[in-house]
Amino acid sequence: MSNNDYVDPMGGNNPNANAQGNVNINVNPDGQGNQAQPQGRYQGKLAQKLGLDKAANPGICLLHLLFKSLSIALFWICAYIVYDWESSFLSAVLCSVADFFVVKYKSGPVLIGLKWTFGKKDEKWQFDGEVVEEEVNSVDKVFFWYPQIGVGAYWFAYFIWNLMTIDWIWGFIQLVCTFLYGLNAYGYYKASDEAQEKVKLLGNAANTLS
Repeated sequence: MSNNDYVDPMGGNNPNANAQGNVNINVNPDGQGNQAQPQGRYQGKLAQKLGLDKAANPGICLLHLLFKSLSIALFWICAYIVYDWESSFLSAVLCSVADFFVVKYKSGPVLIGLKWTFGKKDEKWQFDGEVVEEEVNSVDKVFFWYPQIGVGAYWFAYFIWNLMTIDWIWGFIQLVCTFLYGLNAYGYYKASDEAQEKVKLLGNAANTLS
């Protein structure tokens, strides 16, 4: 029997022994034994390229992207393949509304630890932070802010294009989507001291360059 197959009948005080007294040792090709490292979810190549293997909440990151992607994809299918305004409006706006509530009540509080509300009675913004922003997972932050701002900017640019081409009926769709994405982005921006500080730094840098 080799050393690697040794079994202590009493379990002993060996930290590698399990409840049955068996010593669990993994032997690498170099001959050195190390304990096995647990493998988490989202360890594939695609997940690693997206950075999900380092995210604290990879499932919520994907949920945060779901309706944003659907709103753009379905709009393009309905607008440029089916070429039907009603279906384009319903697909884009309904997906944007669904995204609004997902971001406001799920992905925002989970990914960046912030909440925002607008009081109906006093008509004032109210903000709540559940965690210290500096301690929030950096990958979760990226997955939250970049798509939220990027998709909102996409719909806004599309709206401006329709205004310039005097295609106001189609521009109404982009206006509604811009409002929904922009409202969430503004609410979380006001709730985030870190985001406001970064905007100030960008403003100061722009003033310096000018």
